[in-house]
Amino acid sequence: MEDSMDFIPSGISGDSPVVSCPSNYLLAQRLVSSQSVTTSPLVNSGSSILESTEFHDGLHANVVLANMSHFRDEKFMCDIEIEVEGITFTAHRYVLAAAIPYFHSMFASEMIESRQSRIAIQDIPAVAFQQLLDFAYTSRVHINGDNVQQLLYAASILQMDTVCGACQRFLTQYLTTANCLSIRQFAEQHNCVSLMSSVDDFAMEHFPELRVLPDFMRIPLGHLIDLLRSSDLKVNNEQEVFETVIFWVEENIEERRSCLPDLLALVRLPQLPTAYFLNKVKKHPLIVECVRCRDLVADAMSEMMRAQIGPGINSMESASFSPIFPAIGTGGLYSNSTTNFQGVITDMSATKHMYAPVPSFGVWTNCRPRKSAAGVIFCVGGRGTSGDPFRSVEAYDWRRDRWFSISDMNIRRRHVGVVSAQGKLYAIGGHDGTNHLSSAECFDPATNMWHTVASMDTRRRGIAVGALEGAIYAVGGLDDTACFQVCSHFYHLAVLFLSLL
Repeated sequence: MEDSMDFIPSGISGDSPVVSCPSNYLLAQRLVSSQSVTTSPLVNSGSSILESTEFHDGLHANVVLANMSHFRDEKFMCDIEIEVEGITFTAHRYVLAAAIPYFHSMFASEMIESRQSRIAIQDIPAVAFQQLLDFAYTSRVHINGDNVQQLLYAASILQMDTVCGACQRFLTQYLTTANCLSIRQFAEQHNCVSLMSSVDDFAMEHFPELRVLPDFMRIPLGHLIDLLRSSDLKVNNEQEVFETVIFWVEENIEERRSCLPDLLALVRLPQLPTAYFLNKVKKHPLIVECVRCRDLVADAMSEMMRAQIGPGINSMESASFSPIFPAIGTGGLYSNSTTNFQGVITDMSATKHMYAPVPSFGVWTNCRPRKSAAGVIFCVGGRGTSGDPFRSVEAYDWRRDRWFSISDMNIRRRHVGVVSAQGKLYAIGGHDGTNHLSSAECFDPATNMWHTVASMDTRRRGIAVGALEGAIYAVGGLDDTACFQVCSHFYHLAVLFLSLL
């Protein structure tokens, strides 16, 4: 029968009767069987027990990656060869493109290599490439002190940022003063910005130990500038910064001499002690012979003087006053004996008058500090236990919380009137232990010297003095016979300045 086929059920021998079925019957049976398998028993049942679900195999990616790595080991389905330093590595294009951005860019471009089955890569160590290729297939790489730099170098070329980051974190963890400079240079060469920043932070924190090492003298100019310009640089004092600059320049003076002005500009010269500044900095041969360096030193000196004496040295029109005034009772005479009390200062510009203690000054003096200029309070003259007046002058820098001495006056004075105006300090009248005084003198911070100026008409002590609109006024005071009630004398500051030139 042409349109039928033999059908022999399983388990029936060849000698058994054969049951013959039409082909259209078998087709119908197949359709029924297929429908019974594919149709869910929940269809049209009205049940909502299982609406939908999604299955996620968390191990799937690892299994696939492990299989691909096994395929590579067996060279199964590998379709590309990479030659590095004469060594050939087999791999799969899709794995390389997916795991290594360098190869993704290559294969996606119109480069000849994108169509080649064998590619040669230059300038990468074969050992490092082997580790990075293994990482592409396993997501693991072993980093140690022996391979970290080669690995970081190769990973940066292949643009494998995660490996680069791991290498940089490893190096940061093991930074020392012995290796940080070489690591910083390596990081700069390969544009490892994060590593450079970490090394700089370490170097600034350990600058006092680092600056004395021989390797530091070979530090590049750009790196040294980056360190010195930072406010986070940790130093014991600013002298260390100045000495570092000088030592670095002197290490190769012919090539580095021209760098000195740029480096000296980064030294905070006004923060140096005055004696060190005048004796070590101002007189240093490298600075003396350089015009730009001399200008920097001159500017620093001007700033130091303004800080000690006050603003207004360039102004001839008005006197300069500070809002900080000394409180009565700083040192002086107490219970008929000379004491060395701690001073207190008050800020008269504040909404509340606030008092704060200051360190004791060095000499026991019967003196009253006067007006402060730009944060400096002067203790001028006074007398000690013997009753003899002093010529000495001490000053308190309230911002730095320290006392320092300036040149002695020309005449011993107690109960002297003192005022600061236009960048200079004036001592007027007083008593020299024998006679009342009408003389006056002026201290010039630029020369650290006192100069005699015109005398008052009347000898007196305990006068009140003040500066206003280009003049100094001497008000009141007393002598052995009387107290004065009027302002009997004033100085024209313009005339005084001309007489001192």
